[in-house]
Formats: sequence, C-alpha cells, structure tokens
Amino acid sequence: IVRSQHDTVPKGTAIGTEPESGASMDPGAEVVLNISEGPSAVMIPESLPGKTEAAARDILRQSGLAGAPSTTTANSATVPAGIVITTSPAPGQMVGVGTSVELIVSTGKVALPELRGRTREEAEAALKELSLVPAVIEVENAQVEAGRVTDQSDPVNATVEQGRTVTIVVAKAPPPPPPSPEPTATPTPKPTSTKDDD
Repeated sequence: IVRSQHDTVPKGTAIGTEPESGASMDPGAEVVLNISEGPSAVMIPESLPGKTEAAARDILRQSGLAGAPSTTTANSATVPAGIVITTSPAPGQMVGVGTSVELIVSTGKVALPELRGRTREEAEAALKELSLVPAVIEVENAQVEAGRVTDQSDPVNATVEQGRTVTIVVAKAPPPPPPSPEPTATPTPKPTSTKDDD
C-alpha cells in the first residue's frame, strides 16, 4: 500500500493500482495499491464569518483544518458579540491540510473616536457609522465656534456596546447683549436773559 495526497479522491479511498486494472500478471505478483491521503491543500471555508466560534471550529475540523488554540477578539459596529468577523488567513484562501486558522471574533463593542472639535454634522456621522446613537445638547459658549463639539459623554477609545447612545455637547452662540438704553434727550432750560432798563 502506498499512501499519497490527492486533491479529488477522499482520504482512505483507493486511487488505483500499479499495474493498472486489466493487466496480466503471474500469480503471487506484487500489486501496488495507491490509497489517497486526501488533498494537500484545502480552502478555508467562506461560510465562517457570521458563525459562532464553536460552529466555526467544527467547520474547520471537518475541512481538515484546526482552529488556533486562542481566539482573537476585535471590535465591530455590526457583528454581534461572539460571532466570527473573519479569519487569518482569510476565508477562501488555499492552505495546507492541518493548518491552524485564527478566528477573529466580535466583542460586540466599538471604540469611541475623538469627537471634540468636529462639527455637529461630522460627529453625528462618525457615531452613526459605528452604529451608535448621537444625542445632542447645545450649550452657550462664547469661546468656541457655534456648531462645534466641545465634549462627549464617553472618553476617546472607550469601548462601548453597539447601539449605545453617546451624548455630545455642541457650542451655540450666546444671545447678543441687550441693547443699552439710549439716553433720552432732556431739554435743557434756556437761560432767560433779564434786561436791565437802567
């Protein structure tokens, strides 16, 4: 028996004989039976993203691959916690049988960006891109240009749950000072000239 890799014949199945079937041989002559060891390379299944970590490890095992001993977690705005985002090497790549594949699993959280100094529109767009909900408080501020973010409810790089509401404080122009009352012109009495008739 000779075992060798074969990309199409499943592991443990006969590939063929040497000499080939149909050849005439003497009784007791040796025949080589070629048995498949299975493919030398397999594709990382493209179905892994979106699966739970346990399901992904099962799929890898069935494909002749192994899940890496430790799992890598990553923040994601859209993939729920505990679900596979991707793999390394990436799904669809051809790798050797038995290769250890790293699973990258979602934390279900996102890291908060720096919002201070951005315009209200920019800050709201940045939050929505991360599947966060912006809540805006406008506060009068004479030092900062109106419409600019001056504060945020969670610090930069804080990891927050997907869909969380994040409050931003936006500067608004203070009201103009009340007009100072104009002095009303009071008529000044004219001195009456007294004539001396001397």
